[in-house]
Amino acid sequence: MVLLAGCGESARQKAAKLHQKEALHAAAIAARARKEAAAEYTTCKSQLGPLIHALADLEGHLQVGMNHSEYTQRVGDVKVAYNEIPFKSLKLRCLRAGTQAEKALNDYLAASTYWSGCIESLACADSTEKRVLQAKWAGAGTDLVSAEARMAAVKMPVAR
Repeated sequence: MVLLAGCGESARQKAAKLHQKEALHAAAIAARARKEAAAEYTTCKSQLGPLIHALADLEGHLQVGMNHSEYTQRVGDVKVAYNEIPFKSLKLRCLRAGTQAEKALNDYLAASTYWSGCIESLACADSTEKRVLQAKWAGAGTDLVSAEARMAAVKMPVAR
């Protein structure tokens, strides 16, 4: 009796090699996506970081209290940071974070205008006026948190 050994690879071996090749390819794609996301985040952080930092600084000072003069100075600092953003060169995911930061700035600016009007009309002692200001600041704080989250999301690789 003669036994013949099979020639070449079995179907199972071929499938295992194909699976390994596909896994290596997928890992290479994932590594490239992580690298691209990290680079995009670094760029976005350099473009939006000063604005986000200025907004967070303003929010932190509001938490401990500030007077109108201090507030308008800090809002001015945020506006300066905003004016330095190169909007035309922002990538889409960074722009989304920037849009939320811009909403926060607009809320803080609206609160500044409202507070100034309140002082001019001598109506600031009214608890309704204070609630309106606090609501504007709360909206700005929510927009800031959203901007920070969207900026952090830029780190995540995009599924292709």
